[in-house]
Amino acid sequence: MSLLLLFLLQLLLLVVEIGMMMKMSGTAMSVAVAMVFWFSLFISF
Repeated sequence: MSLLLLFLLQLLLLVVEIGMMMKMSGTAMSVAVAMVFWFSLFISF
């Protein structure tokens, strides 16, 4: 389980990194982070 959480954390960091590279707006960034968060919750249960 901890390995899966580590993978999801890496995925979240990747999304943030891509967002900063593409200079996404704050709304798009929060939507992307929320999507990764809910996806991680879905995987956990």
